[in-house]
Amino acid sequence: MASHRTRVSVALGYSLIDGSAPVTACDTFVRVGFGTRLRDDASMRTDADGEGEETSTGDHRLRKHADYQRVYREGRKEFSPSMSYFFALRGERSPEAAGPRVGLTAGKVLGKAVERNRIKRRLRDIVRRRVAMVSADVDIVLHPRKSVLSIDFARLEGEVARIFTTIQAAIDKQRAALRAESKVES
Repeated sequence: MASHRTRVSVALGYSLIDGSAPVTACDTFVRVGFGTRLRDDASMRTDADGEGEETSTGDHRLRKHADYQRVYREGRKEFSPSMSYFFALRGERSPEAAGPRVGLTAGKVLGKAVERNRIKRRLRDIVRRRVAMVSADVDIVLHPRKSVLSIDFARLEGEVARIFTTIQAAIDKQRAALRAESKVES
């Protein structure tokens, strides 16, 4: 019977608590028949740095097919050693949330589903950590190459950081040119 409760509790995102663990004020409990208490695992999650800050996971994702197509049509294409990437500024009247949005592509040419999913997991983690490097309202699409599977994680993270720095510099340069052009017209 206890193993069944454990399986159910793990599937629901809770972990069993024994009576010896101290209870803190921030713990969330759920009572499940026969006096079993469960702790909400979400209260124990931390970010990658271990500082305990909750990170936003969905705010920076590019989701709609039309948005991808707009980036391909209106954006610039650049290359890095293990991926190519596109980026395009969003309009100021855009209804989407402010800040950068990043989309990932992993076509069948990259391998079977397991390999494609591994590539996407690695890149999503890096993007989550580094997306704050870009402050503009820009949409970015990353096209990884198969070498992303075998490259060292730290090296891949450095490459994505360089990509985001390059994108931010290009956007700053473009905005400065627009400001200079508007001053000349006035």
